[in-house]
Amino acid sequence: MNEKRELQQESEQEAFSKLRSEFYDGGKILVKERSEKHPQPSEHELRIGAYEEEIEPQMRQALQALYNKGYATESSGFGGIDHPEIQQVDGYFEIDAATEEKLKAFGAWVTREKSDYDNSVLTRIEFKTQEPDTDKISAKWMEIVGALPPIGEETYSLSAPSIEFRDKFLGEDESRRIHIETRLKRGIMPKEDLEGAKAWLADYENRKKEK
Repeated sequence: MNEKRELQQESEQEAFSKLRSEFYDGGKILVKERSEKHPQPSEHELRIGAYEEEIEPQMRQALQALYNKGYATESSGFGGIDHPEIQQVDGYFEIDAATEEKLKAFGAWVTREKSDYDNSVLTRIEFKTQEPDTDKISAKWMEIVGALPPIGEETYSLSAPSIEFRDKFLGEDESRRIHIETRLKRGIMPKEDLEGAKAWLADYENRKKEK
């Protein structure tokens, strides 16, 4: 009985792995075509720090809704090679106890990891998918995002890849301005960097006026 269950689990995991691989194998072609034909990113793409074609398809609608509610993400989608049946999204946002209880009704759970650098907390929402079906996974994500309350205006991802993306299309100074202002708004600028960051912003604004 246990052997039969293990074989079934292995078969399910292979199906999720195949779904994940199909996106990453085909996605490279889509991103290449996008960067050649329409390289300029949209405002939403600048906020998430990636072309839409780089985002796993089951996450695209959910990420749009998350950012509209003020949630910025660090990573999202399949839970890696070892656990492709797990879906996750994480970022430096807060989930209160009441909302966490609501998420449990959708089979989702919340974990938190505190940063040693600036005392910010990385929050992760996860759930185990039942079928390797992109549309059904996307619908589940929209249910979960629908249970999250708005927490502010649209914001920016501060992940390293998103910063590099904005550096490329906005220039390093404008990208740095966004990075600093976003950290200040979220209250996650380390105290030892606060004075220097504000001084840099003032200098940047002065340089822009002089041009």
